[in-house]
Amino acid sequence: MLLLLVKTSTERFGIATITTKPMAKDYIVLFRGSNIEAGRILFDLEEIGIRGVLRDQQTSAARSGFAIPATSDEAQVLVHREEHEKAKSIL
Repeated sequence: MLLLLVKTSTERFGIATITTKPMAKDYIVLFRGSNIEAGRILFDLEEIGIRGVLRDQQTSAARSGFAIPATSDEAQVLVHREEHEKAKSIL
């Protein structure tokens, strides 16, 4: 599940409260492929005013402490459901 961290305005003991909101249903996979191609697509999306999300299972697992073998170089680029049609124009 893809989660979006949202900072709330409530502060307790000087530490900001962080809540999580699932965002998987609001985002659609636009592209699956190598990290290099995904990076280029993210760049192209920014050029037309769309903010994409890069999902890379290998990097996510390594950052959270779960080592997984490097079986593939697959990354996914996700875009918001409302911007999907416009985003397809760059493919």
